[in-house]
Amino acid sequence: MKVAPFIAMALAPACLLAAMTVPAAAGKLLGATDDYYITVPSAKDPARMITGLVRYGPHGDQVRLPNGTWVLCAITCEVTLRQNSLDLWERRERYRWADGRPG
Repeated sequence: MKVAPFIAMALAPACLLAAMTVPAAAGKLLGATDDYYITVPSAKDPARMITGLVRYGPHGDQVRLPNGTWVLCAITCEVTLRQNSLDLWERRERYRWADGRPG
């Protein structure tokens, strides 16, 4: 039957993402105070991934972007890292004119 491989391929990225976010959530629940790393895939291309350091700041969790800037985590640190690094450049590329000028 050809439906089973299709379902497995469709669920694999979701399972991978869930497995990567469980340790981060577990650290918060246990009251851990150590910094930790998170790795998130791009929303457009799951093969592209980025890793960022998360720390507990005085105003909440913060994630370090690739340029070294610390940003407060909005919804989750994973979403904040993805939106401010991988997806930021993908959005810029999407809004270009046909001749390459920024839109």
